Amino acid sequence: MINEREIVKNIIDFGFLIKSQLHSEDTAMLRSILSILIMECEDLVEIFDEGRESVRPARSGRSEN
Repeated sequence: MINEREIVKNIIDFGFLIKSQLHSEDTAMLRSILSILIMECEDLVEIFDEGRESVRPARSGRSEN
């Protein structure tokens, strides 16, 4: 099963793919929107990564009884 982080990374890739196909002045607004989408998705990936890092020490700090 694919996790949330991988889904967001796929959205980023798809956003870059669409954006690379838009070249006319008529699509300038759409390119701007895609740029914002990509930046927000990159922020989400960072949040996912930070969440994973904060979980690791807690798990390693558990005592075995």
